[in-house]
Amino acid sequence: MEANHKIRLIYREEIAQEVYYIKLERLEDFTPGQLLALSDSPGGDVRYYSIASATRDEYWGILYNKMNEGWLTPWLSRLQKGDILYTSLPFGEFLPRRFPMVWIATGTGIAPFHSMTGSGCADEDTILIHGARQKEDFYFYEDFRQELKSRYIACSSTSEQPGLYPGRLSRYLEEEFSYRESPEERRFFLCGSSAMVVDIRDLLLSKGVDFGMITSEIYF
Repeated sequence: MEANHKIRLIYREEIAQEVYYIKLERLEDFTPGQLLALSDSPGGDVRYYSIASATRDEYWGILYNKMNEGWLTPWLSRLQKGDILYTSLPFGEFLPRRFPMVWIATGTGIAPFHSMTGSGCADEDTILIHGARQKEDFYFYEDFRQELKSRYIACSSTSEQPGLYPGRLSRYLEEEFSYRESPEERRFFLCGSSAMVVDIRDLLLSKGVDFGMITSEIYF
């Protein structure tokens, strides 16, 4: 996927230590869960990012960690409003459907679920299980709490605070989640590091979830 479309940065904020949320000119509509390929030059090397903004927003929002050993995110983090970068058009098929869903994410893997929530893809059967170390690492926490209420489970591996489940998301899925009461058609969407996706997929399979009911997107 090439990044041949020139766009401008319209907003940049460091929302946690070396974690940034940027807003880019929106060139066309997209479906929640789709990706952009970004680059610093037309036709150059690209990195892939899920769109984190809602379909009603007049921009494309991107959430990323600044990787000091990388080449793109340090450059992105130096950009100022009005600076130019290059993108593909939205693509991909990590898409929600109208059936009961469990969304599971860690780190910046929360991005597509923020887009889905803000775009009205979550219904009364949708559950979001979000894993992070401490409160400031739960990106978009207030948005999820407002939209999903008790169906947003924030699992903290190191912190015990009001509003957080005290333990890793794997512990919650192992000890707290009710598989027997889950509808047979319930689907699980995983987004995060390869290690998280593999571990959680194996856990779900051990609980009797059919492999075909698990969709994953890995962040490297």
